[in-house]
Amino acid sequence: MANLRIHDILAGVFWVLAQTSNPSPTLDYVVFTEPLRGKHDLQVNDLAFSRDGMLLASGSNDITTRLWSLEDDSERLRLDGQLSEVRAVAFDATDDQLITGGFTGQAYFWDIQTATRNTRLGYTSPIIDLTVSDDGEWLALGVGDGTVRLFDLEDTSTEAHVLVQDALSVRALAFSPDATLLAVAVGFPADQVVLWERETGTRVATLHTHDQAVNALRFTADGDFLLSASDDRTVDVWQLANNGVIHQWEHAAPVQALDVAPNGWVLSSDDRGGLYLWELTNGILLQTWDFSPHQAITAVEFSHDGQTVALGTRDGTIILGQVNDTTGE
Repeated sequence: MANLRIHDILAGVFWVLAQTSNPSPTLDYVVFTEPLRGKHDLQVNDLAFSRDGMLLASGSNDITTRLWSLEDDSERLRLDGQLSEVRAVAFDATDDQLITGGFTGQAYFWDIQTATRNTRLGYTSPIIDLTVSDDGEWLALGVGDGTVRLFDLEDTSTEAHVLVQDALSVRALAFSPDATLLAVAVGFPADQVVLWERETGTRVATLHTHDQAVNALRFTADGDFLLSASDDRTVDVWQLANNGVIHQWEHAAPVQALDVAPNGWVLSSDDRGGLYLWELTNGILLQTWDFSPHQAITAVEFSHDGQTVALGTRDGTIILGQVNDTTGE
């Protein structure tokens, strides 16, 4: 009996030492469940949660926008009128309208109760990205001719500003949480990120570190940091107080998408199906996942409360995950 007790004590000591030398969590920070019932036929380009967290919108290369009910993970509505690949989707402030942008240069406003189009904004170049401010008051359209069109959503008949870039393309957009700034990723002849003052349309800063295309932009919830994801296989975390990079996170392949949760966790995905979870404050990598059977993760989106995450893939699948608060922050 004494030998057994000594063995138990030694086993406990070794277990404690093992946990001290390997502090990795035994639980997933995000628990991914089965994909939604149903999928797109081609790549998912963008995702958006409704503000009440009950709906998820997805836009795809299969020329459809789909609305998914998160109560039973089923397809609620399919919108087929875009006539080209759907590049970007966003809900308005009331969750009654969905705004979509496509490669033919059309931005449509859909009434999701009737599946009818209320408004159309048309351009001769593709709409590459669009975003709605957190307060639901402002819409920005990134157009393939290198311009950004700003609208007050109460009256989309007149553009509030037309922002002209020193480039031939717009690749990604993001409003700051208070909508005072708009970040714009531009392409050829130089891959860079430009910050604009929304109210005046004044260019306030140009950020340079990436040497290849920037595919995604996100502000943190406090507005202090801007994250950029690039084909150069990095995510940069910019501190806007000095326009300096405080973290640069390496990936195994070009970074396709990213999003930031309210608690400071960052999910970023690469072109080989890798998904990375980072902690913003200290810059550490918390966890990785391999979704290579789905070819690549092309869209990442946290719900507004930060408790749910959706992934869109190159093969058209949409995967949901739940943030696991038991792991701590």
